[in-house]
Amino acid sequence: MLRTILTVIAEVAMLVLLVSALEKEEVVLLTADLVMDPHLEDTNEVGRFMAALLKSNPRARGVIAGDVCNEFPGGAQECYKKLLGTSWAQVLPLLHMLPGNHDYDQVGKTGEVPAFFDQEFQTGGRGLGYSVHDWGNWGVFLLNSEIMYKVDGVLNSLGVKQLEWMEKEMRVRSNYKCTLMVTHRPMYSSGEFASPAWVSSLFRKFHKYGGDVAVFGHEHFFARLPPLRPVSDRVAEYDSVYGIESLIVGTGGARLFEGPSELKYAKYGEVVVPKTPGIVKVILRKDRYSWEFLPARRTNMFTNYPKGEGVCHDNPPGFVE
Repeated sequence: MLRTILTVIAEVAMLVLLVSALEKEEVVLLTADLVMDPHLEDTNEVGRFMAALLKSNPRARGVIAGDVCNEFPGGAQECYKKLLGTSWAQVLPLLHMLPGNHDYDQVGKTGEVPAFFDQEFQTGGRGLGYSVHDWGNWGVFLLNSEIMYKVDGVLNSLGVKQLEWMEKEMRVRSNYKCTLMVTHRPMYSSGEFASPAWVSSLFRKFHKYGGDVAVFGHEHFFARLPPLRPVSDRVAEYDSVYGIESLIVGTGGARLFEGPSELKYAKYGEVVVPKTPGIVKVILRKDRYSWEFLPARRTNMFTNYPKGEGVCHDNPPGFVE
């Protein structure tokens, strides 16, 4: 009888531990750069794929890292109406959507993002296109790269406001082991569209406070860059301890790019998947993470598509609170 009771207690304890572990696991599904007329076939394919992934995992969170609309005749509002007629319509209310450069087409960078983004951003400043979320043991920063432009070499007032807000929120979360940043323009890339002039201050601030993973769009391919420490706007050094691992997820269906002719960080594990629509699945755990590129359709380009994992780190040396 005693043995039976002890067995039951042990099984209950194991179940509690299992449930606790599962509660600390957050799944994030990311893509970017969706609609570009007439390239709707790939967009529809990725939309159906996102819907299927969210249905199979109702606790997962979907994020669009900018450019819901790409160079669409009539501008972002007309594009969004078009999107409502695609496979994305059923999942749009479930998504966290960040603005990208094309989402501002015919609107202008006055600070107000297109109306269809307003429902999302409650914390950073309604209508300004940035917010922060606490997902499990992670602080997740959804940032607006498009208001980080400079005038005569000086960051504009909207950018200053976002940067000050970001620092305040990162200080609040200083007890968090892990942080994720998502914004549209990449800091570094082997492609043509790295945008340090826009995102350098965000990336450096994220590094200062021990940021772990950064996710971008803008380049219309998937890429994984190894953990990098910013040296200058154009130069980064591999840093396996305090560097930021970057994922580029511009694979939402807008005109997909060929891969870059040369990979700058190939010897450290940089990888690019060109011309393949898909979604990146990131799993956030208590003190680590994993990621995997999931193609919406498989090609003969890869037998096994890229995936990886990492461990969260502390603030880099020289950090001053």
